[in-house]
Amino acid sequence: RVGLTTGLTVGPLTGTTGIGATITHQGHAQFAGVCTATSFVGSGANLTGITNTFGLTKVLAADTSVGSTQYDVETASLFDGTYDTGLIVIENLANNANDSTTLRMLAKVGGSYVTSGYKYTADYQRSNTNSDVMDYGNSNANVRLIEDIGNANGESLSMKLWFSMAGGASESHFWFWNLMTLNSSGVLVFSNGAATTSAAGGALSGFRFYLNSGNMGDLKIAVYGYTK
Repeated sequence: RVGLTTGLTVGPLTGTTGIGATITHQGHAQFAGVCTATSFVGSGANLTGITNTFGLTKVLAADTSVGSTQYDVETASLFDGTYDTGLIVIENLANNANDSTTLRMLAKVGGSYVTSGYKYTADYQRSNTNSDVMDYGNSNANVRLIEDIGNANGESLSMKLWFSMAGGASESHFWFWNLMTLNSSGVLVFSNGAATTSAAGGALSGFRFYLNSGNMGDLKIAVYGYTK
C-alpha cells in the first residue's frame, strides 16, 4: 500500500513526454497504451468509441398515453436509408375503449399511407384450446394484427414487429410480427404473422397502428434500426 496525496505518474522524472499512466489521488486513472484486466466492472454507460457489434441502434423510445384511435411511427432517421431493417417493440398497449376491439396497421409508402392491396397471413394460438386459427388476406385495405382485444385491467397487448427495406424505393416492403394479448374473455392469444404491400416504387416511411373503434391508452414503445 502506497499513500500519495497528489497521485502517481508512471514515466520519466522530468517533462511529460513518455508518460505511460497517471493515477490521481481522487481515484482517476489514465493510460497512454492498452489497458488489460481480468474483468471490468460497471455499467459502461459513459464509454465512447465502441462499435455496436449487434447492429441495433435505438432511434425512438416513448412511454406515453396515446388518447386517440391511432399511433404513427414516422421517425425520419429510421427511414432515411441508413438501416437495412427495423424493429418496433410495443409493450403493454392498453385498450381504454370498447371491449373486443381489433388492432390494424397501415404502411406509409411514397409519402402516403396505403389503403389497398395488402397481403398478409397470421396464425393465432389460444391458451384454452390446441386448435390454431388462421387469418389471411390477399388484397386488403389494411393488415389485421389481432381481434378481440379486452379492455379490463391486465388485458393489454405486447408486440415485436420486424420490417425490411426501409428507404428502399424499388423493392417490396415486408414485415412480420409476434404478438400476445389477453382477449375479452381473459384468454391468452399468441399470434405470428407476415405481410407486404403491393405499393411498389416508393420508399417506406412509416407505420400506423390503430383500433377499429375507441382510443388507445398507455403505450410503451421502442424502435430500432439494424445495419448488417
